[in-house]
Amino acid sequence: MSTDNIAIAVLALASYQLYVTLRILFSSQYTAKQRIAQMAIIWLIPFFGAVVCHGFVASDMRKPRPRDTAFSEAGESPTGVGQDGHGQ
Repeated sequence: MSTDNIAIAVLALASYQLYVTLRILFSSQYTAKQRIAQMAIIWLIPFFGAVVCHGFVASDMRKPRPRDTAFSEAGESPTGVGQDGHGQ
């Protein structure tokens, strides 16, 4: 592998890690301690840490889907379970 290819691979890795770091940094869903911990994982475990943290931030950013109530009669929730899926 030539030095140009190595330089491109290192630049791509650093760019991806920076991208994930910025997504975490500007996410309002995490506390300061959580952000610091995730950024430490990203930079101390190259690539794998970024992939794991990217998975967390992507799943946390998804909108929750409405509960499927087709299993019960008339679309009502089972006893003790609210419309949001949590106990009443």
